[in-house]
Amino acid sequence: MQLHYAPGGRRSVTDAPNLTATSKPAIDGLVDAGIVPNDTDQHVTEHMPVIHPGPGTRRLWLEVTPTEAE
Repeated sequence: MQLHYAPGGRRSVTDAPNLTATSKPAIDGLVDAGIVPNDTDQHVTEHMPVIHPGPGTRRLWLEVTPTEAE
């Protein structure tokens, strides 16, 4: 799982680790929704958030890439 953030040119955001405080509740929501059994390393691999600078619409999204269970 990886959080993506496009600030839309409104301000300069260059510190991706600061976004991990946002990705944790998003992953918890996937657990609450039953999409993943829990957020342990066995079920979730979280990648560093990605910042998409430049003009455009301000948005935030979580990319989920499913894999087969071992």
